[in-house]
Parts: sequence; C-alpha cells; structure tokens
Amino acid sequence: MTTPTNTPQYNNNADIDLFELAQELWQQKWWIVSITAVVTLLAVIYALVATSVYQSSASVMPPRAADIAPANLGRDRADIEMLSIDDAYAIFTRNLTSQTTRRWLFQEYYRPYLQEQGISGSRDALVAQMNKALRVYVPDERNNPDNYVVQVTLSDPVLAAEFANRFVEEVSMRSLRDLEMNTRAQITNKRRALEDHIKALRDTAKGLRLDRVARLQEALSVAEAIGLENPEVTGGRTQVSVGSADSAHVSEGSMLFLNGTNAIRAELALLKARENDDPFIGELRDLQQQIALLNLIEPLPELVRLSTVDSAAEVPESPIKPKKAVVVVLGVVIGGVLGMIIALGRIAIRRRLVH
Repeated sequence: MTTPTNTPQYNNNADIDLFELAQELWQQKWWIVSITAVVTLLAVIYALVATSVYQSSASVMPPRAADIAPANLGRDRADIEMLSIDDAYAIFTRNLTSQTTRRWLFQEYYRPYLQEQGISGSRDALVAQMNKALRVYVPDERNNPDNYVVQVTLSDPVLAAEFANRFVEEVSMRSLRDLEMNTRAQITNKRRALEDHIKALRDTAKGLRLDRVARLQEALSVAEAIGLENPEVTGGRTQVSVGSADSAHVSEGSMLFLNGTNAIRAELALLKARENDDPFIGELRDLQQQIALLNLIEPLPELVRLSTVDSAAEVPESPIKPKKAVVVVLGVVIGGVLGMIIALGRIAIRRRLVH
C-alpha cells in the first residue's frame, strides 16, 4: 500500500502572492532602512569631503570699428595698408590658440598653483593636466564662428576666474605687441623703399648734371674756336657768322655753343659749384613728405583694441561637481534598491529553508 506524500502548497502554486511578499518585505523593513541609511550616509560623506570643482569662463568677440580706428590714423596718407577688423582679430585669435600663450600660463600661474596643492609630476604630465583644465573653443561655430570662450576648471573658484581673465589679458598684450612689430616692419619697409627711390633720383640728377657739364665744356670749346662770346639775338634767333671751314664743324657739334662763351662759362661755374641737386628733382618733395607722414604713424596707439571682451570671467558660486543634492538623492535611491535586493534575497533563502 502506497503512502501519499504531502507536498508544500508554495511549490504547487506558480503565482506569486504579492500580499504575502509585501508582508515578508515589511518584516525585513529594518534591513531595508538600515542599508538605505548606510548608503545615504556614505553618499553624504562623499558629497562633503569630495573635492569641489569649479568652472569659470570668459568670452571674447571681434573688435568694433572704433577699437581699431587709432591704429589706422595716418596710414592712408602714408600709403600703408589699413588695418581691418578681420586682420586685427586674426592677430588676437592666433595668440589665443597659440601653444606659446598656454606655456606662459603654465609657467606663470598653473605650475605654482600645483605646487601649492602639493601636486607633482613630469612637465609633460602637468602640461597635459593644464590643457584639460584650460579650454579655448567656439561654442557656436555655425552662427557665431568668431566668438571664443576661455574656460578654466579648478578646485579654487577664485583662481579659476583669475586664470581665465589673466589668460585673455595676456593674449591681448601679446596681440598688441605683434601689431606693433607688424606696423614697425611696414613703416621700415616703406621708408626704406622711399629712401631708395630718393637715392636713385639723386644719383640720376647728379648724372644729368655731370652730363650737362660735359656738353657745356664741349660747347665752350666750339664757341672759343669760332670766337663767339656774346651772340646777337634777332627775332628770337641767334645770329652768328662763321667761315666755310667752321660751318662743317658747327653742323657736326652741339648747338650749345650758340650761347656764347660768356654764358657757357657762367652756367659751368654754377653747375660745378652746385653741391645739392634736390631743388631740381621734381618729385623729391612728395617723397620726403611721405617719409614725414610715416614718422607720424604711432606703431601702437594707446586706445587700440584687437578684440572685445563680451563677458569677463566671474567667480562661480557653485561647483560643477560633485552635485551634492544629486549625490545624496542617488545615495537614497541606490541604498533603497540595494536594501530591497538584500531583503528579497533573505526572503528567498528563508522560504527555501522552510520548504
């Protein structure tokens, strides 16, 4: 005779009794509360002791026409290329994205900051760390491709704002120095070209004077040979009487001899005594005026600006991370979920032991 076996009802029912599960979870409430409290406490501790990271940004944009106007004073009259807004801002953006300017910030500010924080390492590693902390970018390349943002991320909010502003100031100073060097180079090259032109004109004038002296000396010889001292002028024409033997000589020589020996000697004396041909060079004074105008150009006017600071960096009031409220809320949620998982595990183990 076979004895019937009593099978637990729980194993025969595939459905989960939610009411019974809720009762069992309630019995595990202190586990859930305790685990949630522990995880939340850990989250609070992390939020309090974790190093806060702050972010400060400065934005720049192209200069206004009034900002570059002082740099163009006198350029048009001196025939020097005018400085446009695009050219001025190109000088600024080149320094803004230059590695040289970044190295300056690292040497003057970031490295001393790391030393105060007790952070050490190889130069390359520290520079790489600074490159992560300093970001120069265009936030809206499609609509505002000329607007740049200098963003600094540090654990010190005051230094973050200071670093961003000092970086922009240094870029501005370097850009102005570049403008000054460019302007001086333009002035120097233009002045050298004008001076070379003047020298060429003076050399040409001297050569023409010497040529005139040579022709006058030849004419003097002819005039002396025919005995022409003071020719008679009738109706605007010089009258001279020479023999047939001299006629062939006259037709072959220069007609300057017709001025007579007295006039030729007087002109020769003046030409030989002349020490400066400048009064006889037609365009000389215009060239000298251009040089004078070049000397009036100020290579670096005081009021010139190559960019516009749209907004200076300000000391941030709250860190970008960690977000303390978010950390605490996540601690509560994660603690509650972890508590529920552990409670369900305990329920499953107890059921297995019971059945």
